[in-house]
Amino acid sequence: MKINVASFGGRSHLLDIARELAAQGNDVKFYSYTPTFYAKKFKLQPKNNSMFWILALPYTAIARIFGHTKELRYWYRRIYDYILALYMRKCDVFIGQAPMTLISGRVAKKRGAKVIIESGLSHITEYNGYLQKYNIARKNTIGTKRYLKCYEIANRITVASYFVKDGFTKHGIADSKLFVNPYGVDIRAFAPTELSEKHYDAIVVGQWSKRKGSDIVAETARRMGLSILHVGNIADLEFPKDSNFTHVEPVLESELAGYYRQARIFLFPSYEDGFGLVLIQAMVCGLPIVCSKNTGGPTLRGMISDKKWIIEMENIDSPSLESGIKKALQLADTQKGKRRYTTDNDLKQLSWAEYGKRYNDFLLTVR
Repeated sequence: MKINVASFGGRSHLLDIARELAAQGNDVKFYSYTPTFYAKKFKLQPKNNSMFWILALPYTAIARIFGHTKELRYWYRRIYDYILALYMRKCDVFIGQAPMTLISGRVAKKRGAKVIIESGLSHITEYNGYLQKYNIARKNTIGTKRYLKCYEIANRITVASYFVKDGFTKHGIADSKLFVNPYGVDIRAFAPTELSEKHYDAIVVGQWSKRKGSDIVAETARRMGLSILHVGNIADLEFPKDSNFTHVEPVLESELAGYYRQARIFLFPSYEDGFGLVLIQAMVCGLPIVCSKNTGGPTLRGMISDKKWIIEMENIDSPSLESGIKKALQLADTQKGKRRYTTDNDLKQLSWAEYGKRYNDFLLTVR
C-alpha cells in the first residue's frame, strides 16, 4: 500500500506508525517538520521521511515571541493543513490527526484514498466536558468544529484506549468506525530495572498540570509524607517547594529508564488522558502503577497476565489515590533485584512491532 502519514508536530507516535507500517512492507511517506537526522534516531529511514521544517519556521519564531497560544496553534494548523494538501503525493491510505489534517484529509479522499483519523484525545465534546467538570481550563472552543469535521471525513478513527473509544460511542460515533490499538514501547530502551539504593517513593513523568492530576499527587504526598520525583515540564500548577518533592526538566526518551530506576512506584492519576505512553514505559521497567480509569491504564491492564500490578483508582481524588499508593507500595516491597512482572508474551504485545502489525492488519480490512 502507498501510505501517507501526517504529523504537524515533531516527534510523536505518528512517526512510530510510519516506521512500523514501512517495516510491514508498505510504501510510506511521513510528512512533518521532523528533520531526517532526528527521525533516523527513531529508526525511520530517510526514504520514508518528507520534512517541511523550513515552512514551520515562521510559526516557531512567532511562538517564541508570543508563546504557544491556542489561537496561534489554530492558525498554524489551518495554514499547514493547506500546505500539506498541496504538497503531499497521491496515496491509497492517508493517516492524519484530528484536528490538524482536515483539508489534507479531504483532498486525499477526493483522490481515492481511505482516510484514517488518529485521535489521541477523547471525542472533543467529551474532552471539553472533562475540562468543565474538573475545572481544569476554559472550554476549548477554538478549533472544536475542526475536530468534528475530521471525525466526519474519516473512513475510520483510531484510538489508543477503551476509555477514549467509549467517549466516541457516547457521542454517536458508530462502534464499527472505531479501531482501538494501544501504543507500543521501545523494548530496547525500556527494560526491567533494579531499584536504586537512593530512591523516591513515587515518580511522575510528563506535565505537572491540573489535567494530569498533579494537584492530588501533591495533596496526597504531603499527607502521607511521600518523596516524589517529577520528570517533565511545569504547566498550569506550581511545583511544590517542599523538601520531599524533586523536579527534573524534560529529558530525552532514551534517558527516562534511568529515572524509573529511582522510584518504587509510578503515579498517573489524570482527570483525562487518551492513553499515556509513560504508563507503558513504567510497566516495562517493572514499577507498580497507580492510575485513574480515565487513561490507558485499564486498557494496558487487560493486556498483561498479572493484572494486580496496575491499580485503578476508584475515583479521581486524594483518598482513592492514597488507597492505590498503599497497595502499590506493598507490591513494591515484594520486589527484589530486577523488577519485572510482564511475561515474554506480554512484552511482545506491548512492542511497537506488534502495534504496527495490528495496524497493518486493520488497514487491510478498511473499505
